[in-house]
Amino acid sequence: MTPEPECRGGYPLSQAEEIVGEDRFPALMDWMRGQTMMLCQGVRYDPDMGREVEACGGVAHGPVIYAYDLHRFLAGLPVID
Repeated sequence: MTPEPECRGGYPLSQAEEIVGEDRFPALMDWMRGQTMMLCQGVRYDPDMGREVEACGGVAHGPVIYAYDLHRFLAGLPVID
């Protein structure tokens, strides 16, 4: 069972490394090659307000792996494009 993602978009790279371990992290990044990741900048665009508003408590998590992808990697499943 994995912990809750620190980012509402998924697992920041630092959290993903903690989950899979430093020794398996390079394999995760190889597995992720070509997969879509999110970039959390601590803000999101609100179309109703017409501007950016705070997201994730204002914390810019940087590159984020979607939970679905991390769970597939941990289960030993292949990449799905």
